[in-house]
Amino acid sequence: MWRTANEGIANQVSHSIFVTNFPAGTSAKQLWDICEQYGKVVDSFIPDRVSKEGKKFAFVRFTRVKNLEVLIGNLNTMWIGMSGSSAKQVEDKPVMVIDDDCLCDKRFDFVLMAKVKSFDSMPNLGVVLKDEGLENVTIRYVGGLWVSMEFLDSHARDCFKKHEGLDTWFSVVQPWKSEFKVYERAIWIDVEGVPLVAWTNKNFSKIAKRWGDMVFYEDSEDSNLWRKRLCVVTKVEDFIMESFKIIIKGKVYTVRAREIIGWIPDFMEKKTI
Repeated sequence: MWRTANEGIANQVSHSIFVTNFPAGTSAKQLWDICEQYGKVVDSFIPDRVSKEGKKFAFVRFTRVKNLEVLIGNLNTMWIGMSGSSAKQVEDKPVMVIDDDCLCDKRFDFVLMAKVKSFDSMPNLGVVLKDEGLENVTIRYVGGLWVSMEFLDSHARDCFKKHEGLDTWFSVVQPWKSEFKVYERAIWIDVEGVPLVAWTNKNFSKIAKRWGDMVFYEDSEDSNLWRKRLCVVTKVEDFIMESFKIIIKGKVYTVRAREIIGWIPDFMEKKTI
């Protein structure tokens, strides 16, 4: 995904356009640059899968659109390489505006937001920090690969920021800001319909690529071979529930995937060390 540095622009009145029929090697940045000729682009995203017609597709979001019909007409005349593009509007759902009086008035001066390098390290995060002498910190899971860490005072917070082992555990450590947003989710997905001949970790990892990256899976071979539960870190915002086809040795199988509702890693819901 290619985004502007100012994410706030995308929150203004904007229109998402579905674009297809472009060369497979086209990047989101290239698509952004081409579409920028026709309007103000604030987001360009190319999923890692193809449409029902077997073609690559993308979603390009425009803002400051004066005439939507003219924009779509121009995009339908756009050529990318040797291919003529096809574009149509994506119907956006109504947006709820949250007023300031609905926001939290708590101060977060002693809170840091940290992104772990590996999802596997989360269960042991509290133990690791305690072993390093970093105590009296409340760790909360906030989604994806992110945790919040609340310290007792500024001294404890600053000692943590200066710790030499920080880069070992975290890829990002930053102060909390009101604009903070987690762009990925860690979710469980139940996958059914995979035949036994394809009941391999490599195959399930490939299936998980439809939505993101598989970080681990539930080992259920002792109890059943009809459903596999995968933990996936994904940037897909909508609830995942779909059916799709896979082909094995020329035979077609229907696979069903469903996100488990309301799952939170219980080992990181809230932990004080």
